[in-house]
Amino acid sequence: MAALNVLCWALAAVLAGWVTAAIARRREPVWALAVVLASYLGAIHLYLEWPTFPWWYNLGVALPAAPAALLGGRLTARFVRPRARLGVLRFARRSWRRLLES
Repeated sequence: MAALNVLCWALAAVLAGWVTAAIARRREPVWALAVVLASYLGAIHLYLEWPTFPWWYNLGVALPAAPAALLGGRLTARFVRPRARLGVLRFARRSWRRLLES
């Protein structure tokens, strides 16, 4: 049962990375999520809950959290187009203004 719970934690981290990258359409928020997940789960499972649960469970939840979130962010690239760059938007805005002024 605990092994299945470790698997669910990993799948939740992958899903969190996927959703973060799908909403933001950039890599930086996924890295921030990975840092937050690693910090939080590391503090909880490697420090506070270490005497409560078996060692393999604590390591199995805390260590793969950040790589799983980054993997979820990578998987998003297949389904979501990246956001347009700001320079392209500025050029398009100037072009429309020129068309409207003429």
